[in-house]
Amino acid sequence: MRTPRQRRTTSHFAARLLHGNSHALDDGTRLSTLTLRALATLYDQDPPESAQQRRALWTRAGVADDGLSTTVLAAGLRPTGSGLLSRLTALSTEAGHATSLTLAQLRTPEDFGLPAGPVHITENPSIMAMALKRFGRRCPALVCTSGWPNSAAIHLLRLLAEKGATLHYHGDFDGEGIRIAAHVMDKTSATPWRMAATHYLDALSLTPRGPSIGRLTPVPWDPALTTAMTEHGTAVLEETVASGFLDDLAR
Repeated sequence: MRTPRQRRTTSHFAARLLHGNSHALDDGTRLSTLTLRALATLYDQDPPESAQQRRALWTRAGVADDGLSTTVLAAGLRPTGSGLLSRLTALSTEAGHATSLTLAQLRTPEDFGLPAGPVHITENPSIMAMALKRFGRRCPALVCTSGWPNSAAIHLLRLLAEKGATLHYHGDFDGEGIRIAAHVMDKTSATPWRMAATHYLDALSLTPRGPSIGRLTPVPWDPALTTAMTEHGTAVLEETVASGFLDDLAR
């Protein structure tokens, strides 16, 4: 296995080795998981189970987290603290905008506090944009994973849960979307939000000609969803059902 002689970030290391694809080793990707398992074998240790253990294993191999380029989008957060993270998110919420939070900022939360309540998670930034357009300064608390969640997204979600937030996840009804949802729910305390077989079938009745679902893996939170998606073979993307869960947020 080839590891860097000088300490490099994960994105730099991936870009050098994998044809310029700097995101190939992002946290949660299949290649990242396989590489970490191989590193664990190389160093004769158990595979990492937490973000901290993954960072430690990358560090041992000479690969460091990029605390600045690893970011997560958040909107509608109304923190109670007075630290940098609290001020950044509060100012953005007051202006009706999203905030791009870096991993470095999230690792130093200072006195970040949050009123207990729901935080909804979406897979696609376009959904957050729709919510901000509809609600503006009144936008409910939202976090966007932008596809596969990176370490900044997982860190923020765990931080919010520690502060008393309840996490609710929605993503695309396709093979990759199901895997992303399962990963988020496995790594955080998030529960499904409009992600049951009944929601899929209702959406399919409105958009029967979507793209193919691609490779489907079991749905751990609702086996009936696996059956329904296998039978119909049609994906339902978040954007096509956005009005329904924006109505949920309004309530």
